[in-house]
Order: sequence, then structure tokens, then C-alpha cells
Amino acid sequence: MFLKWIQNLNEEQKKIIQQDKKSIYVLAGAGTGKTKTLTAKIIFLLKKLKIRQENILAITFTNNAAQEMKERLYKILEEDFSNLNVETFHSLSNKILKKYEKKTNLDFNSYFSIINEQESKIIIKEQIKKLKLDKNFFSVNKIKNAISYYKTQLLRNQIFKKIGLLEKFNIEIEKKNLFNRTEFIRNFNYIQNIFVEYQNFLVKNNLFDFDDLVINSYKLLKENKYISDFYQSKFLYILIDEFQDIDIIQYQMMKILGKNSILFVVGDPNQNIYNFRGSDIICSNLFLQDFKASIYRLFKNYRSTEEILSKANLLIENNYKTEKIFKNQLKSVKGNGKNVFYKHFLNSYLESQFIIQEIQKLMKYDEYNYGDFAILYRLNDINKDIENHLIMKNIPYLIQGYISFYNKIEVKVFINYLNAILNPEKDFYLKKIINIPSRKIGLKTIEKLENISFQKKISLFKVIQTEVKQKTKIGKKVANFYKIFEQITKIFHNEDECDLTNVILIIDDIIGYSSAFKKQKLFQNLIDMKQEEIKKNIIRLQNIFTQYSFPDQKINFFEKINFLLSQINLSYTNNVLEKQNKVILSSIHKAKGLEFKIVFFIGLEEKVFLSNKENIFNYYNYSLLDKKEEERRLAYVAITRAQESLYITSVQNRFLFGQNISSKPICFIEEMKLESLPKNNSYFSNKKDKQKLDNIYHISENIEHKNFGIGKIISIYENIVIVSFLPPYGIKKILITHPAIKKIL
Repeated sequence: MFLKWIQNLNEEQKKIIQQDKKSIYVLAGAGTGKTKTLTAKIIFLLKKLKIRQENILAITFTNNAAQEMKERLYKILEEDFSNLNVETFHSLSNKILKKYEKKTNLDFNSYFSIINEQESKIIIKEQIKKLKLDKNFFSVNKIKNAISYYKTQLLRNQIFKKIGLLEKFNIEIEKKNLFNRTEFIRNFNYIQNIFVEYQNFLVKNNLFDFDDLVINSYKLLKENKYISDFYQSKFLYILIDEFQDIDIIQYQMMKILGKNSILFVVGDPNQNIYNFRGSDIICSNLFLQDFKASIYRLFKNYRSTEEILSKANLLIENNYKTEKIFKNQLKSVKGNGKNVFYKHFLNSYLESQFIIQEIQKLMKYDEYNYGDFAILYRLNDINKDIENHLIMKNIPYLIQGYISFYNKIEVKVFINYLNAILNPEKDFYLKKIINIPSRKIGLKTIEKLENISFQKKISLFKVIQTEVKQKTKIGKKVANFYKIFEQITKIFHNEDECDLTNVILIIDDIIGYSSAFKKQKLFQNLIDMKQEEIKKNIIRLQNIFTQYSFPDQKINFFEKINFLLSQINLSYTNNVLEKQNKVILSSIHKAKGLEFKIVFFIGLEEKVFLSNKENIFNYYNYSLLDKKEEERRLAYVAITRAQESLYITSVQNRFLFGQNISSKPICFIEEMKLESLPKNNSYFSNKKDKQKLDNIYHISENIEHKNFGIGKIISIYENIVIVSFLPPYGIKKILITHPAIKKIL
């Protein structure tokens, strides 16, 4: 079986896996069979060199990758691999600390628990509450990153000092002037206080976060010769996957473990996109130096066409104007393929419209499934227009590693209200909304109502209705809910007051969901941010209802609501049923390691792709490379996900971060020698589309409405303007593209 497996490798792969006398760095470009080569190397060690399983250590970056490697090995050899050490850095650190906890000077025991990122953020929120920080303080995500920086930076500096790079590192940071010192100094005490409270909480509760695991296991190996000697004698071969993503602490840990080992590392510096986590190409250079390693290249690409790879090669070439050692030009084995398509649109609406139409066209005339398509972007905020178009066209989709809009709590609240109004006799939806927002209707009250419902064999709604009318004790508790429910129902039956253009906003006005947070006094800074997010999502949901095009315009209001709710329910319930047949929406980071027949790579604008929306603490990571080089690598990763067809788009105007952003295409477009289609094509010639661009509004501007007259814009939420008109009209919420309004120039 082993010999048969070897025959399936190409000549470069065969040469690489049979090299067993010294450490090597395999430069494995995207789609070149990296995982296959790594698996073959392990098989070679086990079967050809007769190395025992327990003497091999394989490091991957995710638990899924570790499991996949074992499954591949079992499929090939049909043997038990329980003694093979396939670990992540965190799982290996965990095992070391639990095995030798008595050898440490740390205040913990071997029963410590590991908290994930989300749990870490929850603890941070508790410390924010405890310290009563003001509303202008950093977000929880930024504080989490700051704490991670705080934990690791001292150790990093010690390492850099030891290897003689600290001075060079500090000079580079000073030269780039990337760090906002005023902001850092102003908030340093707050950060320090949060860090102390956070770490005290972890120690008190015997908890470790991910940083603690690696830091403390490294220190243990470094300071205890007995422990390091044990592992150095145990591991004869160490294999590391995704080596480009390793950070300096992890590298030093591997250097200790691999003192007497032969190392086989596989990586692609062109795909180093986790610099914000501390990964750096410095580790690749150090590996070549410390282990006197040789470089081997895998450049035959089995995934993408030559046309796609030519653009990827042109782009990444700009990262190697001085440093050539890690350069690796990919060559396709699949032939030329289709030309890469690039288009610069007037706005994101047209960009989304084009993508959806292209998907529909390809589905109609070619043999593609929805699962063959991926839409990739730099920032998650960009996917909003795309998601709206997908739901309107009834195209199934899945947002990779990100909460879909329709799965957000506040969106579900309004969907549940609509379902309850349509089906008041169905207890399922009524129970979901009876205490949202809070009406002090507890679980015991709901249980009593359900018991009555069961005994009398009537619906929960009938029970509530009866108890309220009879003014019973339990009826008084639910009287306010019943009143609100009846008010919404009555308005729904009044066509003059309620239609698809205002139905969501009406429900919000009546139940007071978006304003409910105002009543809370604690965590005001977090409350304000959450309330703003909720308002934006409510208005976005209203936009979807307003813009939805129904196949049958003759159906009534209730039928339209029912139809639209069905489409929404299918859009996310199908995620469980048919994951393999959905258009994938994903950030580039989440798409790393994946491949798709057709990729739409969107949002390549200077002000969007090179967004300054970064955590200031990221700037003190030890990267000696320009930030633009990492963004170029990010674009390279997106491009090399495509197998058959690649579409690249940019727009002149995009609504992002609460404002309209006007930007030119990113310089990467020119580097790849891409040119947009002529501007006289159908996507630029439509007068209505040009009007959409003209209708870009700003707060404090005056507009004119054909019925309400002249008004002033007081707020903007995505595609909605909130306008203050003269009495008797007052404040109105109006769709930006509504034909009744126009700018006053």
C-alpha cells in the first residue's frame, strides 16, 4: 500500500518526502498538494524508516486539520494511530502543563480549564462592569487584543533581545510611526487595570486562556532541563504544517523540542495573513538559520487555471522586490482556462446586482451547483448588499464562520413577532415573544398559562385572552403583552397605516425593542454600542421588506408577509440540511484552505481593502514588513481559492461604517494588469442606477419630498434617511432611493 501511495506523488513530492538526513522547509504554494505531501512524509517515516509512532510529532494549526490528518493516514494504511502525536500548539501545551504542573511555580493545578475566545470576552465584560469604564472606551474585541499583547509582549521582547533583533524591531516600529502613542498613554491605566482584574479572575477560577497555554508551556520547557530533555529524546522527527503562521514564542518552543530532531516544515509565506496574531516571516528566516535547513519548492498547482495563477503571480511578485528566498511562482497543470474578469462599478448595489445575475446565468447555462460559488471579501460589513440580493432572489447561501443577518437575535425577534401575528393560535411563536422585551413575565407564569392551556385544550393565546378579560391574577401579569399584541394586530389590518414599507418600524415603535436598553443604567458604553447596532439591523430588515419583489403582486398584505417569512426561514434553516449546495459568503481569513469552482472577489477599493479600522495594539506586533504586503498576501489567498473562474470587483461608492465611502480601486488591480470593462456597458448606462449614485445624502443636508415639502436629514442608517419636516409632518423614515425625494442643490 505504501509503494502504491508513493507512485501517486509527482517527482518534486517524491524527492521531498525521501529526504531524511536534514531539516527542510517545503515551500508549498496554494493548491500544490501540501496536505498530501505532509501525509506521505509521515507514512515514509513509519513504513520506510520504521520510526515508532510515539517518536513523531506533527503540529497543525487547527483541531480539524489534526483530525483530518489521522483520518487520511487510517484510510491509506488501515492502522491504529492512537500513539501518533498529532497536535495543535494549544493541545500540546495543554498536555505538557497537565503532565508537569507540579514542576511549575505557577498558581494552578492540573484540573485547570481552558477558556475559548468567546468566554474570554465574557470575562472581560465583567471586568468592564466592575471598573465602570466610560462609554468611549475600547470595544471588548480591542481590549481582548490588548490583553493578549500585554501578556506576550514582554516575552517577545526578551526573545528578540536574545536573538539580536530587538533594536531592529524597535527602529522599524519607530520609522513606520504606526502606533498612536497619545491614545495608548491615555488608555494605558485602564488597560492595565482590566488586565490585572482579568488575570486575577483566571487564577482564582483555575482558568487558562490560549495565550497562557503557550506562554507557560514555553517557560516550563525553557526553565526545566528535565522536562525539555524528556521531549528532546522522545521526538526524533517533528513536522509542522502552516509554518508561515507560526509566531516567535511558538517557534522558540519548537526550537527547544526539536533540539535533537529533524524538522520537516511546510508553509507558504505568500499566505501569511495572520500578522495581527503575531505570525511573522522572521520565524521562517530563523528556521533556515537555526536548523541549517534546505528549501524545497512545490509549484505545480492542481487547483486553479493558468489565467488565475498568472494574476496571483503578478500580484505577489511585488512583495519580493528585495527578499527573493521565499519566492515561489505557481504553474497550473490544468491549462489556461477563462480570462479573469474585472469590473469597477458605480456603487455596491450594482456590484451585488451583477454578481447575483451572473450566478443565475451560470446556473442556467452551465452545470454548476450553488455550492460551487463563493463570494469573498476583506471585511464582513461588505456582505450586506450581497445577502439582501440573495434572499430577494431566493438563492440559498451560507455565511462562513459568521452569524447570518437572519440569525441575529434582534432580527429573530421581529421575525417571531410577524409569525405570531400571522399565527396567534400557534404557541411556538407566542412563547418566543411574550417576554421580549422584558415585561416581567417569568417562566413560572408561562408554565401556569401552559397548564391551563393543556387542561382546557385551548391555545396559549386563548388562555391569555380569557385571563385578561376576567382580570385574574395571572391575567394582570400578561395584560400589557395582550394589549400590545392586539394593537399590532389591529394596525396590520389597516392598509392605510401599515404596509411592507413600514411594518418592521411599526412593530418596533409599539414594543419598544430598540429603546429598551435605555432603561438600563449599568454598562452604558456597551449599551450604547449595542443599541446602535440593533437600530441598524432593524432598519436593514425594514429595507428588505420594502424592496422585496413578489412573483404575484395580487396577493394581500398578510400573504406577502407569509411568503417573505418563508423565504427567510428557508435561507437559514437550509444551512443544516444542504450545506453542500449553498453560495458561500466568507471573509478571506475564513476561506483560507478552501477552494471553489467560481470565486467573486469583491471590495477591492483603496479605502476598504486597506481599511484603517484596526486595533492599535496590532501595530506593536513584531512584523518588519509593510502592512500593504500583508494585504497583498490576503488578496493572493482570495485569488488562489478559485478553480475555474475568478471575478474581481470594486466600486466607486460604498456605504460602510455608517458612512458613504468614495474610493478608487486598490493598486493591486494595476499590479495584476487588470482593466475594467468599458463604462458604456449595460451596468453603467442605466439612468436609474446613475440616479442611485446621485442620491448620496449626508446629515444636515436639505431634501425635498413631493408630499411633505422641504426637510433636513437628521440621521442616516444604511439605505434609510431620517428627515425632520415642518409641522404637521414631523420626523419621517424614508428609503434613500424613494422616487418622492430629491436633493436640494
